[in-house]
Amino acid sequence: MFGELPRSPKGYRLFPMEAIQWVRVLKASQAAGFTLDEVQELLRALRQDSAPCAHVRDALGGKLRVLEGRLAEIQLLVEILRITLGTPDGQSSALGCNLMETLLAEAERLPQRA
Repeated sequence: MFGELPRSPKGYRLFPMEAIQWVRVLKASQAAGFTLDEVQELLRALRQDSAPCAHVRDALGGKLRVLEGRLAEIQLLVEILRITLGTPDGQSSALGCNLMETLLAEAERLPQRA
């Protein structure tokens, strides 16, 4: 991508500012939850698309929808655990622990996974 890079007097490679910018895009994209393949697609769009903002906006919107879905699942799990932990200790007839009985009942609210 950058060809042969010049070196400093101590032998360190001297990268152009463009390379530093690409590394910043990579790190920011990964921090936002993008996979390396998704980051590669974003970088390709930035280099080659005639309208890269549209591509980036679509990618960011898609990632936001995924994260919002995961956030809703996590919020439900937190609620279920709070309810379960609010159950008094005691021995249930089936499992020997009221907390586990509550957890089983509350887990019915979770979406079924394939």
